[in-house]
Amino acid sequence: MFKKYLLYALIIFAFSLSSFAQELPVIHYGTKEGLPSVFIVSLSQDEDNRIWISHHTGISVYDGSHFQNWSREDGLLANTPSTVMADGKGTVWVLFAGRGIQYMDKNGSLYTVPDPEDIFKQDRIPFLYKLNNGSILATGGKGYYKITKEKIDGPFYPVQGKNNRVIYVLDLQSNRGLLISTADGVFLIRENTASLLSLPYEKIGSRAISVMAEGREGEIFLASRTGWLIRRRNGKPETWDLKNHTENRPISFFEMRCDSRGRVWIATGSGLFLWEEGEISRFTEDHGLSNIWLNGLLVGKQGVLWIATESGLDKISRFEFRNYVYRRDFPVNAVWCLESLPDGNIWAGTNKGIIAFSLEGDYKIISRKDGLPEEAIIRLEAEKNGRVWILSYGGIHCWNGRKFISYPYRPFDIINLWGLLVVNPREIWIFTSDGIFILDPQNKTFHKPALNDRISDVNALNNIVLTKNGEIFSVGHTIHRIGKDRSIEKIELPDWGRQISIFNLVEDGSLIWLVTDEGLISFDGRNWQRFPVSSIKIFDMIKLADNDYWLGCSSGVAHFNGRNFNFYGFHDGIAVEECNTNAILRDSRGRIWVGGKNISIINPSALRVLPPCIPIITRTLAGDKEDILPESIQIPSNSRSLEIEFSTPCFINEQEIRHRYRMADIESDWSETTEHSVRYARLSPGNHFFEVQSRQKNEDWKGPPSNLTINVSPRFWQTIWARILYVLLFVAAGFLINIVRLRALEKQRKKLKYLVDTQTKEIRKQRDLLAQLATMDALTNLPNRRKFIESFEKELRRSKRNLQPLSLCIFDIDFFKKVNDTFGHSMGDEVLKLVADRGIKAIRNTDTFARWGGDEFVFLMPETDKRQAKETCHRLKNAIQSEPLSLSLFEKITFTLSGGISTWNPIKDRQKTSDEIFKEADEILYKAKNSGRDNILQ
Repeated sequence: MFKKYLLYALIIFAFSLSSFAQELPVIHYGTKEGLPSVFIVSLSQDEDNRIWISHHTGISVYDGSHFQNWSREDGLLANTPSTVMADGKGTVWVLFAGRGIQYMDKNGSLYTVPDPEDIFKQDRIPFLYKLNNGSILATGGKGYYKITKEKIDGPFYPVQGKNNRVIYVLDLQSNRGLLISTADGVFLIRENTASLLSLPYEKIGSRAISVMAEGREGEIFLASRTGWLIRRRNGKPETWDLKNHTENRPISFFEMRCDSRGRVWIATGSGLFLWEEGEISRFTEDHGLSNIWLNGLLVGKQGVLWIATESGLDKISRFEFRNYVYRRDFPVNAVWCLESLPDGNIWAGTNKGIIAFSLEGDYKIISRKDGLPEEAIIRLEAEKNGRVWILSYGGIHCWNGRKFISYPYRPFDIINLWGLLVVNPREIWIFTSDGIFILDPQNKTFHKPALNDRISDVNALNNIVLTKNGEIFSVGHTIHRIGKDRSIEKIELPDWGRQISIFNLVEDGSLIWLVTDEGLISFDGRNWQRFPVSSIKIFDMIKLADNDYWLGCSSGVAHFNGRNFNFYGFHDGIAVEECNTNAILRDSRGRIWVGGKNISIINPSALRVLPPCIPIITRTLAGDKEDILPESIQIPSNSRSLEIEFSTPCFINEQEIRHRYRMADIESDWSETTEHSVRYARLSPGNHFFEVQSRQKNEDWKGPPSNLTINVSPRFWQTIWARILYVLLFVAAGFLINIVRLRALEKQRKKLKYLVDTQTKEIRKQRDLLAQLATMDALTNLPNRRKFIESFEKELRRSKRNLQPLSLCIFDIDFFKKVNDTFGHSMGDEVLKLVADRGIKAIRNTDTFARWGGDEFVFLMPETDKRQAKETCHRLKNAIQSEPLSLSLFEKITFTLSGGISTWNPIKDRQKTSDEIFKEADEILYKAKNSGRDNILQ
């Protein structure tokens, strides 16, 4: 076991400094990928690099190829564990708030920690921590507890006689002690003594610290409940107000982690925050997250960031891209063609018109209301003079820079139009189901050239391509070269290519590439060469440089180096499906645009070298004997067969993982497979040494193999010293190679970081501004109805989960119409702004005060019972109407408020919905108005 952990530790350390993508992609895992539930609560990574997940239906583990799930039917105490945690020693701990704690060994067997005093029933214990010395710590409302497999000790508390609720625990490195956050502040526990940590409690406005983390250089990061981030270094605190990034709205903190580069990631109820060298960034759904309500996060050993959200499991890795996804941030569900205009802008032809993208990344829709004659666009072709030719289902049109011009032609009413080609300003070729037509734009005339009669199978054309020397190629089931003098030459394909459908032809110097339904074909004038693909179809191709091609496919995109293909799809963050012919291009910034179902924009320069893949052996089966995560096994010599299962939890391009294996003592050559298991029959007596190695498709076998010792019967010459020497030599060689690679990676990382930061900084500012405008009321700067409903639903779910009361009050300004009629609507707006300004200053940080519409305001009070709600609402009402609004020295506007309060009780109202709570408060409001106004009723 020691040699295996040593090998893992050296490899992981060598790659721990390589950066994972701060940019997109964000990859989402939900029920379609095998998760039983999308309500993720906690994450943990074990010593074998697998990811453990707790959710609302139990726990799951992801090994890079599939999810394995456990629920109450498999022996769990309940289906709602609050924490799952791998302790790095082969044990996985599972905590159930209010019920108990269980642990699981490597064989998947579940055990329950004895609790004879019913501590879990007396104290709701929601959090679990792993200490550096291997101990397990749990926290609850009465202090903290020490957990072993045999018993539960506690509760303990730093200072007796004070508030004994423990909020968070941080175990400091180098035996520097234990930090325990309580309602009275943060205490440092060292050698059984407790001291209050010096923090700027008065400045941050609270002694309660929600989460903590230790930085790479030993500094301490803390997040307060009031929205402040504190860094304590050398005894001196620095602060950052994170509310500045959320429009001064309250922030709920759930998890904070430091990565190997010294960056701090914070999971909150308002998105993902990143602290890097004093700069704060915030990521939301606009940046690719599936939900901004984040329950937790984990910095994986491969540099992958895992995020638990209310919508499932998100993963951040690999390379930069931008996705335009239908129904999320894009108005159409099918992109049929792309064209780059001379000014650098991009036009996309869709089934609902033209989408015009600017250089800044913004877009607008060009439809019939903008003068576009038809909205189903098949093909776009731009000329250098700025004209854009547009082919639709019903005809051909042109944009001359000012307006759209149509070229009607009656035969086009009864035949299908497939594509167009601008040969020169006087010749626009259109290929159809009835052959080729040529348009003369100046005379607005069409004619059908005689070359139709000389092209075999002219009605089956898929595309026509103009080369640099002025020749034209027509492609379909056959290929014809049309010379400048309109001479026709048929190019015969070999016998194996007679039934292939050709979608496009790409000129590459003296070489031409054919894009077909079975892969790529190259032709140098004499010789043909095939580059087949299986299961994935290729529809179009562009060239960036020699041996550097990008392909639009039926599922994602592919990179082709002249010999091999690398495919990128959903697991790499590519959202596009079914790329169409003529729907892939390179823009003026060197990015690749791919259109089909959705649009993806890829930055090839941001591709990073993948870390080595380290497989794990997950299971062996010999007859009736089963072993889980074995390092060595013993099987009887009469076993007929041995089945070995393995997987690679690298979590980057996992669908492209390839394995090779061998029984090293009897096989010198490796056998490759795309499967995750292998079977051996009738192994001879002796010690056998099984190895399995993994890599990304078309990468080198650079990662270390995983090993399994199989003992059938001992052999005298196989000693422990021989195996140790072999492993040490292999580790040393791998370590030296990785050091050299690491230097090159670091140099590339700095260059890429500078390019990405400068290009995306302005875009992020604009996105954040748009996100703010969508959720704020323009007049009062309060949250609007949409944002309030979102906050209301989340607070209600949390109240149900924590069994805490929740109160809602709806306020209405009495006789507000009279204010508008008497003083005008501008003064009515001033009254609304005054109510908003006074109201937001009078509420707690955890409350929400929003404008519902007109003169109605809503006030949400988490963890507030009926009595407290009434007192709070009267206090708010008095603060708002305390002074009239002065118009002049002698004229003032006085106003009063009426309100209705509805309180959700965790015992009586378990099934009550947010709509029912709101309706109840609204009905009470009308009672208050009908009973004389200027009062608040419950």
